[in-house]
Amino acid sequence: MKYVYGMDIQKYLKEVAPEYIAVAYIGATWASHIDPNLIKEIIVSPTLGTDAKAVAVLANRIKGKWDSIHLLDSLHAKIYLGKSSALVGSFNLSQNGLSGEHKHEAGFLVTEGEQLREIKAHFEMLKKLAQASYPENIQKIAQLEKIPPLLNHAVAEGVFPNPPSGTSIKDYHPLGSEDFYICWEPAQSVKGVKLDHKALINSLPDLAEDTLEDQVLHWTNFRPEDSVKRGRWILLWQRLAKGGKPSANFRPYWFYIHDVVENAVKGTPYSTAAIQRKPASRITPSTEPFVLDKKTIQAMRSALSSGDFAKLIDYSTPNIEWSLNDSFQQFIPFIDAIKRYTVDE
Repeated sequence: MKYVYGMDIQKYLKEVAPEYIAVAYIGATWASHIDPNLIKEIIVSPTLGTDAKAVAVLANRIKGKWDSIHLLDSLHAKIYLGKSSALVGSFNLSQNGLSGEHKHEAGFLVTEGEQLREIKAHFEMLKKLAQASYPENIQKIAQLEKIPPLLNHAVAEGVFPNPPSGTSIKDYHPLGSEDFYICWEPAQSVKGVKLDHKALINSLPDLAEDTLEDQVLHWTNFRPEDSVKRGRWILLWQRLAKGGKPSANFRPYWFYIHDVVENAVKGTPYSTAAIQRKPASRITPSTEPFVLDKKTIQAMRSALSSGDFAKLIDYSTPNIEWSLNDSFQQFIPFIDAIKRYTVDE
């Protein structure tokens, strides 16, 4: 048994070449520390601290997919077990845990056969507990879906530091159909539709009439029955009145929802307001689902113009209006289409 710490942890982790991993948290940089092709099974705690997007990417890169990922809320151990050695210690599968630069981590390199068998037996025990907690893949994904809004809110309140951003559409793997919202705004403002300042201030006491413009960066609106929640992102694009196609002159952007206020928009049945604050008022997380570069935006416009995503644009049926809830049905196919068009273009 050898005591390891600091920068040596990464060196020995590569030598171990882990096939079985149990850690409390997985970070966005996991792939720079381990070979996903070697992973047979991994256990992680699906709580605030784990990067849910990173787990989704991991699930798509390992051979067993979601069947090889197990969730255990109470997990705190850190185990990396290979064919003939193991690392155990304090280090999570993250940049903080393994870089030797941010945290003072330490542990042991184990090579003795009997101790390795004990570690494998302990791993199997933890796996059984995890399988009892989340026996089905749909349950695992549903639990992980809860993490991003919690992280976003913690960052917005200054409790957590902003995580690194920069995920490409290629590396984005949605956990569910409500990962973020896909919404459009009209190319021209609609007469009579405006924020109800009084309703907004009554619901958000930290806002004031004389400083409202200094605190609110963006707002958009939804129907009262729409399932819109704070802590989520909106991918906002502009829809032309004629034909419902996306405007080529408008750059889609990410809109973070700091607040949701009912009955805060006048002049429309879409009376629920979603608010993004200005930086001076509230921190905006750097957790956008993926980067909106030129190629991704063009692929998005192509997908929207294809005629395959009516529920994201509008209905052709008279007297039926756009609904966020209905748009969830086409969320996953739309993401797949953006990826497809990105490759084709």
